Amino acid sequence: MLTLSIIGILVILLMQIILFKKENLDFNLKLFIKSKELLEVFKEFLVVLLGVTIAIYLTNIDSGNQNKNKVIALLEVSQNELDEAYTMNAFFIKQYEERIIDARTMKANIKNNNSVLRNVLENDTVIIIISPFTYSFLLNNLRSVDAFYNNLHDNAINDNDIYTSVIALNKHIKVLIDAIDIGNDYLRGRCNGKDLLVLHNIVINDNFNFVEINEAEITNKN
Repeated sequence: MLTLSIIGILVILLMQIILFKKENLDFNLKLFIKSKELLEVFKEFLVVLLGVTIAIYLTNIDSGNQNKNKVIALLEVSQNELDEAYTMNAFFIKQYEERIIDARTMKANIKNNNSVLRNVLENDTVIIIISPFTYSFLLNNLRSVDAFYNNLHDNAINDNDIYTSVIALNKHIKVLIDAIDIGNDYLRGRCNGKDLLVLHNIVINDNFNFVEINEAEITNKN
């Protein structure tokens, strides 16, 4: 766009030189530079340049908004998958806490659905658009979810180990769900970069204080 505009201005300039030469038989470059014709060309150039700059700026804004909306949509899809796993896990945790099922039955039904989020975090557009802090936070907690899930199936044998691993797993899933909300609020302009650290810390404190309460309750029941 800018290139075509410059070419157009050069064509106008050339035409003005030709017309000026016809009107001034004793044409010379210094005389043309001082003429009103060159001033008119210069004004036209500034108008075109300003118009092109505004057009490029508005196009970039529109493109940026489209990319943000795309990232928000992708994160919401991944959040839905996580929320499904969290809700299902919470159901079986409650069943165990109420002694309706045993620990091994709970363990067999625990889910770790995060394949969508994993793919989303590998998307180039997401990596560029999302807050670096939120991206790192999601990635680290995603690894924690996988670690607790693997530990649940590889190492958790007695009831207490199973319960502790399941609770920690589901709390990290909830942290991911809440962190996605914060990340999307940032992309929507509802919070700024300075708010992110505070909000993520609140998410961690809220979720893991709840872990300690649950562990105390199950210990008392035993």
